[in-house]
Amino acid sequence: MSSRIIRSGKIILVHSIFPAVGSILCATPEKPNFQDDVFPIFEQSCNSCHNPDRARGGLDLTSMTAILAGGSSGDSVVPGEGANSYLYKLVAHLEKPYMPREKDKLPKNQIDLIKKWIDMGLLPTATGKAIAKKKSSLNLTLADAPTGKPEGPPPMPQYLSLQPNTSTKRPAANSAMAANPWSPLIAISGQKQVILYNTDTLQILGLLPYPEGFVESLNFSRNGLLLLAGGGRGGKVGKVAAWNTRSGRRVLTLGDEYDTILTSDISADQTKVAIGGPSKRIKVYDLASGEILHNIKKHSEWVTAVAFSPDGILLATGDRNGGLFVWEAQSGNLFYTLNGHKQEITSLSWRADSNMLASASEEGTVRTWEMFNGRQVRSTTAHGGGTLSVDFDKKGNLVTSGRDRTVKIWNTSGAATRTISGFGEMVMEARYSHDGTRIIAGDWNGVVSVWNVADGKKIGELSGNPPTIESQLATADKLQSERQTTLNAARTAHAPFKEKLAAAIANLAKAKETSAHAASALATADAALKTAQASLTKAIADRDLAAKEKASMQSDRDLKNKQLVDTQNQQKSNKKQSDEWEKRSSFRSEQISMLREALRKAKEALAAIPDDASFRQAVAKQEEALTAMDQSFVQSRSKMSELLAKAKTLTKESVTRKAALDAAEKALQSAIATLTQKEKARVASESSLKATQADMTTKTQTKKVADAALAQKTKEHASALAAEKAPAANIAKAESEFADAKASVARWRAETINLKRHDELKRLDDLENELQALDSLAEEAKSLHGIALAALEKAKKALEEIPAKIKAGEQTLAQRQAEMNAEEKALQEGQKKTTDKETFLNNVNSLADSTKAKAESEKGNVDLAAAAVKFAETLALLQKDLANAKEGIGSQQAKLKSAQDATSAAQAELEKIKSLSQTAPKVVEQKQSATKGTQEKLDETSRNRDSFKVQVTSQKAKADALLKQYLETLPK
Repeated sequence: MSSRIIRSGKIILVHSIFPAVGSILCATPEKPNFQDDVFPIFEQSCNSCHNPDRARGGLDLTSMTAILAGGSSGDSVVPGEGANSYLYKLVAHLEKPYMPREKDKLPKNQIDLIKKWIDMGLLPTATGKAIAKKKSSLNLTLADAPTGKPEGPPPMPQYLSLQPNTSTKRPAANSAMAANPWSPLIAISGQKQVILYNTDTLQILGLLPYPEGFVESLNFSRNGLLLLAGGGRGGKVGKVAAWNTRSGRRVLTLGDEYDTILTSDISADQTKVAIGGPSKRIKVYDLASGEILHNIKKHSEWVTAVAFSPDGILLATGDRNGGLFVWEAQSGNLFYTLNGHKQEITSLSWRADSNMLASASEEGTVRTWEMFNGRQVRSTTAHGGGTLSVDFDKKGNLVTSGRDRTVKIWNTSGAATRTISGFGEMVMEARYSHDGTRIIAGDWNGVVSVWNVADGKKIGELSGNPPTIESQLATADKLQSERQTTLNAARTAHAPFKEKLAAAIANLAKAKETSAHAASALATADAALKTAQASLTKAIADRDLAAKEKASMQSDRDLKNKQLVDTQNQQKSNKKQSDEWEKRSSFRSEQISMLREALRKAKEALAAIPDDASFRQAVAKQEEALTAMDQSFVQSRSKMSELLAKAKTLTKESVTRKAALDAAEKALQSAIATLTQKEKARVASESSLKATQADMTTKTQTKKVADAALAQKTKEHASALAAEKAPAANIAKAESEFADAKASVARWRAETINLKRHDELKRLDDLENELQALDSLAEEAKSLHGIALAALEKAKKALEEIPAKIKAGEQTLAQRQAEMNAEEKALQEGQKKTTDKETFLNNVNSLADSTKAKAESEKGNVDLAAAAVKFAETLALLQKDLANAKEGIGSQQAKLKSAQDATSAAQAELEKIKSLSQTAPKVVEQKQSATKGTQEKLDETSRNRDSFKVQVTSQKAKADALLKQYLETLPK
């Protein structure tokens, strides 16, 4: 049917046959709490597995205390961070194992309610207090956990303040040192400060205040972007601090120790910081929350060294008794116990591949351990009296330092390749520079020196106690004044030598100019001579070529003339033969005519005397003669045609050869003309060459005279230059020293400006932190206003939909009533039919009884007996029909009851919806009032934030202006 749960005066859950109404009016509470809202969800879906008796995964969800305790996977909820809470991710199926196990996913409104409960601070009850969101000074976690060189330029400080936090008469012992893995940057401990130097230039780059006390350990992050320091004051306080390498801004303050922190390190992914000290405990902090992840009590003495492996998987720790352990960084479980050292572990260093650990001890040994099985690889006695530090470079070489006042360099095979001595006291720290080419070492006297690895030579020193900016500026001013005086004296002494040298330079320049002119003229003459020689050579070659061409043309002309004569002779011979054969043809033609006429006459005579056999034979002979003559005539005509064709060919060939002869004659004449021209050109070139050779002789003599003068002036210049060399060197040195002093003054004046800038930056940081708080308030107000607006819209929508819901309810009620009336009418009809059947059955039963009695009295009446049987059968059928009818009435009564119940339910539901029409306007009114309040709060926080932004912008402008002034003042 329906149910309503009302807590704290708010409708929070409604179930009915109209679910849409319930879902609209029963939205997620504005401030869900554990007791009223979240616990029922856990009780229904989760607590069968997550209760005190059966806490799967170590998680109990039956109480706030148990939920805050978390499970075996760590914290289950993070106050204020629903999206990042493990519990929410599991029930929302964002991470495995999906919860509830082997069941359907929770409804979306329940999942959203759990998230909102976490976001709102885990309210325990409606009137309870939210749990504050855990915060650290800064979440430094890296997304991809880089352990190599960061992108962009190497991490180096930019415009840090050079004003020391403390300045004393003498430096303190060098207690800590760290080299940046990717840039020429070294950090050394000072008194209540850390000092940064460039290992290439040995120039100071910045000072980082550590007012908590004395720095006992220094480490750069694996990417070189952070510098971590641990320290404090013995028996008083211990703190870990971290700075951004580039900006020098302090980004982390961690730890509330009651004694100094002797050692600290940060994991490669910057999620964890490990510390150790006199408490004999190793504490590993989670930087995201600032909470302690592991508090390890394994050590029996002060913890003196901690070091994360470069890959962040392992953590090595050592103590004052020589105890050395390796732990799983994530779980805090013991990985290896490394037995061997008998005295204090003074230093630890991991090889770059994380597969080897080096440990140094007061017993004087350096031991290396491999991480495949935790075995000792090598034990070397490095320094008599105790080894105080050990450091791997990127190639696997080691550098160590010790109480014997030496620094030693070791190769990858464990052999000592160089020993550096000359220190005034025991060497407490020694580190490789980022590229492994230099060693930076600090001793008990506070002297920090830089050495070259290749040859072991000392390069310079770094001050562990730099003076104040004011002191530096005063010293620079005094030095500039002294060097100005020296420079003026050098300039005065240099003046006469400078004048003499200037005159010598002028004379030398003039002699060089004269010599250059002569050389130029000689070069021009030489070039002209070469040109004339080349011209003559070419003219001779052209003349010889023209002569060859003329001879070739002459030969060709003679050949063409001979060919023409031969052709003309062939024409004459062919003409003679042609005339002869023409005569022969004419004769044969005449003979044929005569023979043909004689044969005709003979045939006519033979026709007159056909029987004359001898005459017939004579006629036949005559006919044969005519045939032979015809053949001879044909042959002569063929020969004539052949001679005529040849005559035509010879005529054409004669014409062609005549043309060729004419062309050859013209070519010959042209070649003769060219030869004449080339000969004239050769004669002219020969004449020009003689003139050029004469000019060359003159220019050569002039050049000799100029060279002699130049040699003399060069000697005079060399003499003046030699005399001026010493005064010039003095003035150059004085100018260089003065320029250095002037640059130093400019630098320290710029640093006074930078000091002011850092003061303004500190104020800017304070203002930005305050602005961030105001931004958070404004965002919170905006979020609350959004929630209020959404709730108001839902309430308005619900109110608007109530009339339609009432109409739908009335329609449903009318439908249910009609159905009930129909079922009631059907029941009445069924009951009437049953009564009729029962009456008929009674009548049939009376007839059956009388028929049966009659049949029994008349035993022999077969028909009557049969009728009695039929009556009995009919009666059985009627009884069965009556039973069915009665059963139908029962079924119909049940249908009627169901219809009546449905009608009652529809009636009750309609009444509930009508009652909502009275309560919904009040809900809308309440939401409107709440929305007005959140809007006022939003406006107020926005005004405060915007007003404060002006101060932040103004302060930023001050800092930017000082930065510009600082950069402009720095020496270029």
